[in-house]
Amino acid sequence: MLSIRLTFATLLICCIHTSSFGQQNSVAREWNSLILESIRNDYARPTVHARNLFHQSVIAYDAWAAYDNSKKRYFLGDTLNGYICEFEGIDLPADVRSAREEAISFASYRFIQNRYMNSPDYSQTYVLMTDYMNQLGYDVSITSTDYVNGGAAELGNYLAQ
Repeated sequence: MLSIRLTFATLLICCIHTSSFGQQNSVAREWNSLILESIRNDYARPTVHARNLFHQSVIAYDAWAAYDNSKKRYFLGDTLNGYICEFEGIDLPADVRSAREEAISFASYRFIQNRYMNSPDYSQTYVLMTDYMNQLGYDVSITSTDYVNGGAAELGNYLAQ
């Protein structure tokens, strides 16, 4: 019940504070706008979309929290309902902010790609996502999930799987 309330609150906030891509918003905010566009390009499936909004917010939060050992991650490195999400930890990079943005972006990109690839207007969603990744300077051909030997992109891909 709490997760449904949180998801509804997130959706309400996103709808009230709509933004256009490319403004001075956080990367997480831009990905929230992109997932809302994905929902508009899909069939009307309120419960599916609520779940997807919740899952996307969890992976974005965990991508952010992975770079601060004092933060409690929601799922990364924990077990929920019998499902284990292993996490070996990461070496903190010199630029934590950039690493967080990259991890959030790859996690969100892969998540939306996986969840909305069968939507009727997925081609529009795909163009928006890929253009945003290109605008950020990220190589979408990076598909590895080996974050221990890789970096932020690999951590994002790992979170989205």
